[in-house]
Amino acid sequence: MKIAFPILWIVLFAILSNSYRPILLIILCLYILLIRRNYKLHLPKYYFFIVVICCCGVLLGIVNISKNGIFDFLKDCISFLSPLILWICFSNIKTLSDINNICTCLFVSSGLVGIYTLLAGLANISNGITYYTFEPNIYIVICVILYLSAPKEWVWIDKHRALSSLFMITCCSTIFLTLSRTILLCLSVFLIVYAIKNIGNFIKITKYLILLCIIMIIISTLILSESTVSAFVDKILNSINEISFDNNIWTQEDIVTNWRGYERYRAIDTFTNTNTLDALFGNGFGYKLDVGQYASLVTDESGLFYLHDGYMNTMLKCGLLGLFSYVLFYALNIKNVFSKYINSKQYSKYFILCCFVLLAITTLFIQGLFVYSASFTFWIPIILFSSIKEEK
Repeated sequence: MKIAFPILWIVLFAILSNSYRPILLIILCLYILLIRRNYKLHLPKYYFFIVVICCCGVLLGIVNISKNGIFDFLKDCISFLSPLILWICFSNIKTLSDINNICTCLFVSSGLVGIYTLLAGLANISNGITYYTFEPNIYIVICVILYLSAPKEWVWIDKHRALSSLFMITCCSTIFLTLSRTILLCLSVFLIVYAIKNIGNFIKITKYLILLCIIMIIISTLILSESTVSAFVDKILNSINEISFDNNIWTQEDIVTNWRGYERYRAIDTFTNTNTLDALFGNGFGYKLDVGQYASLVTDESGLFYLHDGYMNTMLKCGLLGLFSYVLFYALNIKNVFSKYINSKQYSKYFILCCFVLLAITTLFIQGLFVYSASFTFWIPIILFSSIKEEK
């Protein structure tokens, strides 16, 4: 376990520098070649479904490599293999006594990311930057989740009450300042589940809700302009329309105001008009969705390499077989974790359940397991906790 923590801290630098892909490969090489000279790969049986997904993507990607491009093909290879790579790097947890170290590492790194994001955003404001001032980073949600759902064995918060409170308040503030609907939704889902779980502790829930309201009022009045807040509220109110993709006639105004809905419409339209082979096995790694001349609204490329929907993105690249394999892989992971620790009083099932739920949500709105930010945020904690062996 001592080996994993220096590498886990490297993850922090990957998140701060937004350099997930090279850091991911560096971690893997260091771990296998330098740290574990006699490394033997042992994967749970349900990782077979990740292999199925990758086989579909690689084989069809090679067939279409002249059309998709070798660079995009390699990018997809790394993205879709990232759950497997992260398992190799972080699955050497042996006992429940490692829970303290796991929680401390995740909490402190998440808190530092929150502070970094807040300071970088304030620096942008001072430099006159008004657009995309606070860069969204979903990793900061981990700090809030751990603060409210920490395992009983983890005493770091009690020993460092002032610092942990600073991390908590900073991360909550940063979540609102990023004006990211996905991050805000993840926080809201967690707080709703937390309120239901602690329905008998009315005073504790009220205290945290009042704190969040105060933070929102301060941010809205002192940091963000009225026009920015108003535009974000309108964006939230339009979220339901963006999920809808049943519009058959799209004007340029519709596309600009409802880009995610247009993405889904084009994805479904492309899938329903494809041949049987591509429907079953996908178009391979490196595939880009054709959205016509509107691709220039979000990218310099001719098509969309990533969609704001991990399920649809997986289906287009790896077909129905890949999508079905992904759902099975996810379901069997949940079954494995909760069947192993269903009777464990030490195990923080609530924290890991939140990670599973939020990873499913991020798959719907971004890329979930196959995008680095969500994968590094929620998949690493799942691996760390699911690898723990019961102490006898």
